[in-house]
Amino acid sequence: MNSIDRLGAAMCRLALREIPSAFRNDADGNLRVIARPCEFPEVLGAAFNQIRQCGATSGAATLRLLEALSTIAARVSRDEDKQAIEEHLQLIDKASRKYFGDEAALDVILKQIERTRQRMTSEPEEAQDDEREESDEPDDVPTGGANG
Repeated sequence: MNSIDRLGAAMCRLALREIPSAFRNDADGNLRVIARPCEFPEVLGAAFNQIRQCGATSGAATLRLLEALSTIAARVSRDEDKQAIEEHLQLIDKASRKYFGDEAALDVILKQIERTRQRMTSEPEEAQDDEREESDEPDDVPTGGANG
């Protein structure tokens, strides 16, 4: 659970940042390097794919992952970032329908999926205080709970 919280916090920070240009110039403006920047969807997949797959049969892990995705969803503004979250939501939905026969448990998961989708359609949330250090997190970013 702490890993999900910490990855969620990192993804929230990434969601609020601009993806850097692939082009790196020297002080005179001459192009020196063309880098391939890691983009949000790629990092989101690296952070959550294995957790989503291995935790598919655990209601607690699934709900914690959905909570993290919901917090991240409130911060994304780029369409490709929203699509990456939507893909995770669809995969969680599919796995949950497969593994959770308990209607009450499935209902809780499906409602959280819908809340996450609603958060993506509203205006992205910004960090609460623009003067915070870059290492500080927005107020509702998961940080690992009592053990974090």
